[in-house]
Amino acid sequence: MNVGLQNSGHIGKIAIHPSFPNRIFIAALGQYRGRTTERGIYRSTNAGLSWTRVLYMNDTTGVCEVVIHPTNPNHILAALWTRYRPLTYSIISGANSGLWLSTNVGDSWTQVTNGFPANNINLGRISLAFSESNPNIVYALAANQTTAMGLYKSTDSGISWSLTLDGSTFAEAQVWFNNVLSVHPVDPNTVFAGMVRMWKSTNGGTAFSNVLADMHVDQHAIAYDPTNHNRILVGNDGGVFYSSNIGR
Repeated sequence: MNVGLQNSGHIGKIAIHPSFPNRIFIAALGQYRGRTTERGIYRSTNAGLSWTRVLYMNDTTGVCEVVIHPTNPNHILAALWTRYRPLTYSIISGANSGLWLSTNVGDSWTQVTNGFPANNINLGRISLAFSESNPNIVYALAANQTTAMGLYKSTDSGISWSLTLDGSTFAEAQVWFNNVLSVHPVDPNTVFAGMVRMWKSTNGGTAFSNVLADMHVDQHAIAYDPTNHNRILVGNDGGVFYSSNIGR
């Protein structure tokens, strides 16, 4: 059953309020083949029966990511991405890409500029991940057009940021296409970053090792088994893979 947003095109992420499941946030990228205005963050308070747009930039900049603070659901982070691909050329970055923060359940938003790239024409797709065990910690993997710009970390729930690892360390070439983050449910220092390969950090993002092993390339999704945190599942261009020892 279609419940709206018929013209929004690509949906980057869906986030559901942890206490009020009828409150839903949609990160709408738009129909990137054309200049379309149905992009941005949409909010529903009635389980999707109706929608209100609460954040919008322009007709070539959509939203690729929206995450809700695990213990303070008034606090929401969204990643805007300038993505426009007509038939003869492709735009995968722009000065309007960046992080935006709401502290009132999406009623109003402010751009995050303290330590995170802002107004940078090379800034592209951004993925976000809160730590469930320490929600003050949130990570962001930012693309520098096609490559990785860097891994950023916040210890105040996304208000201010610092670069923990320069993107050149990863030597990845298509971060606009493969860009996903996940934090271990009980260890805020264990972070997985999926690009073409799969990368793992055990020290809060200051160093990563390649744990692709026998998995297929092009990583798109990461999830933990809620009953066994040693078991992690990964979705990529080759299907679904799992590890029973946290990616070792």
